[in-house]
Amino acid sequence: MSKTSFYDIPSVYENGRVFSKELSVTIGPEAALLKKEYSRHIGILANDPHFRDTMKKLQLDHYTFDTIRQEYVSECVSTCAYHLSMFGGIPESILLRHDLLSRMSYAYVLIHLAIAFGTGMVILDRRCAVVGIALGFDYRHLSTITNKLCSLHANQNIGTTFKYEQELNQACLSSHPFLDNFFIRKPKNASHDKEEKVQHAKKNSKTPDWNAIFFGTYAFVKPGYEKTKLQSLLNAVTIAIPYGIGYRHYCQVDMNNSLLSDAQHIPDICKNARVIELKDFVFNDGTTFAGLIKKLNPPDEDPVKINYASKLLSHARRRVFVIHYSHFDSLLTMPKLVCSFLVGGPVVAKAKL
Repeated sequence: MSKTSFYDIPSVYENGRVFSKELSVTIGPEAALLKKEYSRHIGILANDPHFRDTMKKLQLDHYTFDTIRQEYVSECVSTCAYHLSMFGGIPESILLRHDLLSRMSYAYVLIHLAIAFGTGMVILDRRCAVVGIALGFDYRHLSTITNKLCSLHANQNIGTTFKYEQELNQACLSSHPFLDNFFIRKPKNASHDKEEKVQHAKKNSKTPDWNAIFFGTYAFVKPGYEKTKLQSLLNAVTIAIPYGIGYRHYCQVDMNNSLLSDAQHIPDICKNARVIELKDFVFNDGTTFAGLIKKLNPPDEDPVKINYASKLLSHARRRVFVIHYSHFDSLLTMPKLVCSFLVGGPVVAKAKL
């Protein structure tokens, strides 16, 4: 097995100030092996005859796949930052007033983490331009990822809303009875409460094995492609690649009010989803989203915008679900899984529904 290596996320300066300070990531032997396997399975999928035939029938055969690499960083950052800012339409981003600049630095670090760990992919068009991006990580990587992002935001003095965002993320994961069995170390600088010694976790929580749980973090298409078949393709591939690698479980936090676009069979295998209504969520310091609307909007803010935020809060929710790959038909291959999502074939063994 290979030795430990390091990946340095370079600093970026903009208008004389630090856009992102230099960060270093340790890549252990298990992570290095996963990086190779993820890349190999992208190739297996892209070259599968059944998958290629399905892509042709759906008129998607002009798209190609690749792992996220340095040359794609700028395009990936732009797409991610757009969707994660107030422009992207995600309720919590609007409520927390995430501006584009802060999301650019967040996306920059996140994209580089995906390059470091090798568990991200892009979809390219005929011009080799990035039109879709999927980010995911082994569940064991989550504490490292959160620590790096907390370090970034502490450096930029914009940690308050990020702290709330991380609290919400952790609450979503721990709300699911399966995921709450696994321990994630409390991120550094994630809370200013000195009495809070550890992140919420059961006393008997354990660290998951490698290649056990894959966390599908984000799956975004380039603005303008949201209602195309490309989004369904991206969703399907995001779930299928960990299945091909040999993961036992897949989890995802859905930030929109629909589960996964128009992939018909996802809801059937996600009946164990847990939902957090944002209007009822209370942060560790007692703050609520209703309170944040008043706090984050200046007194002279347009009343129409405040009313819109209040109306949005009434139906905004987070949903976390877990897919147990053992429920899939044992004869289902990774390429056939993607095709089943796209054209409506069965994915779950009837005896396990």
